[in-house]
Amino acid sequence: MEVYVRMDDNFENIIAYATEEVNGTYIKAIQEDPVIDISKLFGYKLQVDGSVQKLVFDEEKYSKIVSEQSKEESIKSANVMMDKLVRDNILNTATDTEAYAMRYLYSEWSGKSVDYKKDNRLMYNDKFYKVLQDHTSQEDWTPDTASSLYVEISEPNVEYPEFKQQTRSHDVYMAGDKITYNGEKYVSKIDNNTWSPTEYPAGWEKVTEEGE
Repeated sequence: MEVYVRMDDNFENIIAYATEEVNGTYIKAIQEDPVIDISKLFGYKLQVDGSVQKLVFDEEKYSKIVSEQSKEESIKSANVMMDKLVRDNILNTATDTEAYAMRYLYSEWSGKSVDYKKDNRLMYNDKFYKVLQDHTSQEDWTPDTASSLYVEISEPNVEYPEFKQQTRSHDVYMAGDKITYNGEKYVSKIDNNTWSPTEYPAGWEKVTEEGE
């Protein structure tokens, strides 16, 4: 059976096959097998037999190419895995200030029974939060309302971030910490400050702008 094949630029592998004559760079060959497996076309080769070129299957060539392809796929998968591990490690070990700069790389909060671990960070309604304790999320425990489970991470470049009601000992304001409360700026006068300027005015010093 006469067939027509086209070789790659190096004349090493068959890249196209036809049963009818094709104009161009196709080579005529004799196919002795009644049927060939097109999915294994790269395993075939042209073998000169006198003045005739025969299309024959080379098991060794096929196995070698399959092995190389498998190796390439493994390397590709390994690189994807490595990139993910490096990314996850960076996101998990970053400081809050560093994490804030990368906040849009973190996952959006989900209330559909997701197991969150302490210090996980996430986005919710375009705000950035840190998990305060291990828990399984629920739709009604949103980061903006469940203050015992989440704390918002403020923009580090904002000198006077909005006041947040502190709920845990490691989240309290220390002397010198700055806040904005009801549109006014304050500086904490004491350590371990858990109160707002309204609840404990003696714990805060109101900042007066020059000229006021």
